[in-house]
Amino acid sequence: MNDTVIAVCGTDPGMTPMMPYIGEKNDGKVFTERAKYLTEAALCRCGFDTVSVTSPITDTGDAAMAANHIGADCIVIISYASFGSGRNFNDANGCTVEHAQGRAAKSSRILAEDICSYISAVKPCVVSPSYPMFSGALRPTVTVNAGYLTGFDDAKLIYDPDHAARIAERITMGICENFSMPYILPSEATIDPVSLSIGKRGKKIKLLQAMLSAHGYRLAVDGVFGRNTDLALKKFCGNNDTPLGTVADALLMRNQTDIKIGSEKAAVRYLQNKLRAKLYRAPLDGVLGKDTVDAVNAYLADIGHPDAKNDDTVSETAIELLSPVGGGKPRLF
Repeated sequence: MNDTVIAVCGTDPGMTPMMPYIGEKNDGKVFTERAKYLTEAALCRCGFDTVSVTSPITDTGDAAMAANHIGADCIVIISYASFGSGRNFNDANGCTVEHAQGRAAKSSRILAEDICSYISAVKPCVVSPSYPMFSGALRPTVTVNAGYLTGFDDAKLIYDPDHAARIAERITMGICENFSMPYILPSEATIDPVSLSIGKRGKKIKLLQAMLSAHGYRLAVDGVFGRNTDLALKKFCGNNDTPLGTVADALLMRNQTDIKIGSEKAAVRYLQNKLRAKLYRAPLDGVLGKDTVDAVNAYLADIGHPDAKNDDTVSETAIELLSPVGGGKPRLF
């Protein structure tokens, strides 16, 4: 059994400039919290143990100091960067992985390089030393800035669950590389229904808690199957018509089907976030209503797809068409 403990933290990086088309600012905390939970789930899936640093924390230096007291083997902080005044969009884009200096400088730099090498396969990424306040880290410590709040294309991705998932998986690949652990694909994730009862403990429970949290059911990722976890799991399974034996499939959004008006399935929340990421105005309430269907139809009409104008159902095809990361409405200025 692997006893390597990874501390994971998501910061509160602030808000983007005003997003065109939807008339609201995107909240960077939405991304960092989702990516944090998905990273914890991926690490547990790959055999690591995890511990959550209390978040959201605004300052990455504070996150590193908090993690020092936990005694983890390494610390990963997930954030978003910004450039300039923050009032307007600019051309800043890509990921940066900052590494601690001081006592943990060498091991932090190697960890940052390992993570960056995997992120670079899906998004431009560079490694850089962190600010001096980060030098007090006692363990290998990195901050993954997954984009720029002030970069238009990066700002759109804040609400994209697939962007959060791919960053989480790439972080996990880099950590596996660093600790010489095999990377286990999400498709190989399993959750034994026998382990899902009050009082059970372990990494699989942490995986479940982290995945439920990523879907909006906020739980302490402590590896203990308690009452709150039981209630969240039952609510998730009920909303998604999912028996315990297939909960892993549902949490990972496998086997999507058509969804109808009034549905509260995980696919609805996914759909609404994908629409927001492409700058189509839709509520983020997890319930399929007319506003969401109208937004889907507007997107399908814009790309010239014949599925548009369905008034009470969103097809599996429409969900697939929305799934690519990026795209959507262009920058206006």
